[in-house]
Amino acid sequence: MKNAGFARIAVAMQCFVLAGVIAAFGISLPATNSNRNGRDRTDTGKIEELKVTIKEWAVPTKGAHPHDPAVGADGALWFTEQMANKIGRLDPKTGEFKEYPLKVTNSGPHGLVEDAQGNIWFTANFAGYVGKLDPRTGEVREYKMPAEKADDPHSLIFDGNGILWFTLQGANMVGRLDPKSGKIELKDVPTERALPYGIQRNSKGVPFFCELGTQDWQHRS
Repeated sequence: MKNAGFARIAVAMQCFVLAGVIAAFGISLPATNSNRNGRDRTDTGKIEELKVTIKEWAVPTKGAHPHDPAVGADGALWFTEQMANKIGRLDPKTGEFKEYPLKVTNSGPHGLVEDAQGNIWFTANFAGYVGKLDPRTGEVREYKMPAEKADDPHSLIFDGNGILWFTLQGANMVGRLDPKSGKIELKDVPTERALPYGIQRNSKGVPFFCELGTQDWQHRS
């Protein structure tokens, strides 16, 4: 799914990241059960080929390694360009890209999320900070970790009170950042080498995260 050295973006209803490709697709099929070959088995036992439509866009910067897409309130697709040290934005309606370079060299942006004001918050995986991009001005603010061992910020999510929670995979920690004060608090994960990875919140705003190294779930309040 690569072309002429460009990383590519594909769009539709759901998103995933695989081998440098951001993809999304819409599916319209009867109730099915997937098998190991990537096909779908209907309730009647009949195997049907997956019917999807995929559209792709070449990211302007070669070797960008597009990562962790997120849809903004205006319908734009935001993504990190981990190896190009940029945050990217795609307008799916026009195909227009806009790229925002980061001030800190080799930040390694990974996950991102939009806040209620339209700012884009991201984890700087390589440089060890959480960043906030104002798309209106292009200004980026960096929030450094308060502890030297707090490296590898990974995934992030806002809770119901507007507090930003994030995982620190290499440091085996979770953290939270108050956007109003800029204060960051960190907490060690109880299990050693748990590798906290993806993070989401439930309907009550409570954050849950995966422990990649243990195959367990944890929640923090």
